[in-house]
Amino acid sequence: MHGIRRAFLEPQREYAPWPFWFWNDRLEDEELLRQMDDFAAHGVGGVVIHPRMGLPADEPYLSPAFMAHVERAVRHAADIGLNVMLYDEGMYPSGSAHGEVVRENPAWASRGLFLRDAGSLAADERLVAEGCIRVENGRLAGWMDSSAECPPGWRRVMLVDSPTHGTIRGVHPGEDDGEPNAPPSADLLNPEAVEAFIRYTHEIYYAALSPWFGKVIRAFFTDEPNIVGRNAPTDCLPWTEGFLSEYGLQPRELASTLVNRERSAEFEDAVNRRLNHTYYAKLAAWCEAHGVALTGHPAASGDLTSEKHFTWPGQDLVWRTLSPENNLSAPDSVQGRCAASAALLAGRERVADECFGCCGPQTSQWGLTMDNLKWYTDWLLVRGVNLLVPHAFFYSIREERAGERPPDVGPNNTLWPFWKSWADYCARLCAVSALGKEEAAVGIVTDGCRLPLREAETLLTHQTPFVYLAPEHLTEAEIDGERALRIGGACLKALILPAEVSLNRPAAEKLAAFLRAGGQLLSAETAAERFAALRAEPACPDLRVLPLTAGEERFFLLTNEGEEAIHALISLPVSGQTEAWNAWSGEISQIRTEQGSFWLSLGRRESLLVHVDPDQPETAPSKEMAETELRVKRPWVLHRPDGGTQYLAPGPDGRLPDWTALDGLARYSGPITYETVLTLTEPLPDVLDLGEAREYVRLWVNGKDAGERLWGPWRFRVKGLLRKGVNHLRAEVTNTPANRVDQVFLPSGLIGG
Repeated sequence: MHGIRRAFLEPQREYAPWPFWFWNDRLEDEELLRQMDDFAAHGVGGVVIHPRMGLPADEPYLSPAFMAHVERAVRHAADIGLNVMLYDEGMYPSGSAHGEVVRENPAWASRGLFLRDAGSLAADERLVAEGCIRVENGRLAGWMDSSAECPPGWRRVMLVDSPTHGTIRGVHPGEDDGEPNAPPSADLLNPEAVEAFIRYTHEIYYAALSPWFGKVIRAFFTDEPNIVGRNAPTDCLPWTEGFLSEYGLQPRELASTLVNRERSAEFEDAVNRRLNHTYYAKLAAWCEAHGVALTGHPAASGDLTSEKHFTWPGQDLVWRTLSPENNLSAPDSVQGRCAASAALLAGRERVADECFGCCGPQTSQWGLTMDNLKWYTDWLLVRGVNLLVPHAFFYSIREERAGERPPDVGPNNTLWPFWKSWADYCARLCAVSALGKEEAAVGIVTDGCRLPLREAETLLTHQTPFVYLAPEHLTEAEIDGERALRIGGACLKALILPAEVSLNRPAAEKLAAFLRAGGQLLSAETAAERFAALRAEPACPDLRVLPLTAGEERFFLLTNEGEEAIHALISLPVSGQTEAWNAWSGEISQIRTEQGSFWLSLGRRESLLVHVDPDQPETAPSKEMAETELRVKRPWVLHRPDGGTQYLAPGPDGRLPDWTALDGLARYSGPITYETVLTLTEPLPDVLDLGEAREYVRLWVNGKDAGERLWGPWRFRVKGLLRKGVNHLRAEVTNTPANRVDQVFLPSGLIGG
């Protein structure tokens, strides 16, 4: 445990965020090294070198000139202690080596299965099956495997294996979606095509960088492989030669899937098994043989079965498909537990997530705030993610580059001065998560591709940890003498089998054996009653918990996923000396408990790591004095960026004008200083509340630093800083880059109220 405490008190680079680093312009070694030094100074743990749209065409992807820049960056990373991941494509989705696979052999292009009227075939097409179909109300009503004439009302069709003409997004001008030079995507179900992909990417990187593999270079990142490619026709199924016979698929079922536009579980399973065999397993084997991890993520948030091949299972939080407004019922809300479940079931230590890409508000992606960044961060951490891969740091935001999947959440953002505070916060909690062992007694059985939402929501809102598991996990599990299923690092006492999940015979037999041995098959509601990690009174549906163990000692990461403060009596399942580990400040203090119970006050966007040592006695509770608070409703003097000053007085509603309403400041993004004075009599308040601010505030009281608030409420503890009489307040307020970059009018500054 001492290692965990040390990692918490002294944030380690290994556990800090490793952002995507978009190489998206003409590269200069001096600038690459300058940026890396800047990253290291701000607490960055590592970088994912990500070739990106904007690279000049005269330095092709993976060319000697490009690789010389990579080698220089890796060498410098070794000098300054940064970790490196190599991204395996230019740009995404992975698998085509920027089109080189198809250029070597056009037969290795992505393929699909199409249903069309009988007729001739092109030279690059293959007939899979022929028959007659009858369609009623847009759905398949009949299929005949027949070479005879079709009956009246039927039509003769072919199932055709054909190129999809899918593409990927490239890295050079003219290679984006829909552009003439977009690189062709490859047939990822074809083992020869995948071998070529590895030869064109992984082997080229290894030839140039082998001395750093397994040392500075820690992993390869593979990104949402797409079997049919981007911009492929929507009326096809993923396909490759020999797929029909190898997986026992039937023409009638394939025709039904194409006509009805509803893929069967059997077909999805066949595709996933093939992709796992030809793609993920091959990449995993190569990475293991070369001393690096395989990480990244599959295309689907619920693809649990593919995650088993990742050394560091991962997912992708992108496009604001989940948000503070919609975080439990969105389909992508399964992703955090998907990757963490895969890691626990396979005994893996790290769980990765590519996060924050295009997660800004609709008005402006560059308007993504630390408020939202903190919410997303806690959402991931409390679900077991412990390796954050922010999307992204831009090498350049010149010209159109600022609009290519924004925002930059690093050096080109106004939040950069505060980044190290956030990076250290992540490093502390990721270290505890990676070095501790996650506890979960409940498993939700899935079909491996679609992960249930309703049951997960019930467990999450009742502070009940769980893992998702596929039928293959259930089949492989061992039943021990404690009426538990043991799979990798998981020890499950109860299972939930949603109504929509069907088990194959081996999984059904293992479930029956588990029940005979005394295991429990429960509803989500009953599982939450019996296996909650803690009890809260009153109930706290916005409270989330991640329980961890380290030897006999216990940790409980608590986060507030809602918009209001949580106030509740918390009862833990263990008692002993209890400490509050504040991951933002790095401070550790005692919590006074009685038989494992304590009073929790967890504000909006706040988290708390609770540590319990059962070998040490509890600290008895005592009466604590409530903090006194003062809302500051004063005129302020604003110091303009042009050197002038402006007097701002509150209106009848107590609010100050935001600076977008002031002459010359509508498009300003950056810091602005405000000053005012407070005349006070005793007793002096413990807390000053500045009201609303947009977005980040640093406060000085009588010349002394009172700290920073990067999200609301903008309340500052000032005990010992105020004095009787006149007090001077200085606040530096910084907005997002949105008004400057996207030319919008988002409220900015100290608004009060």
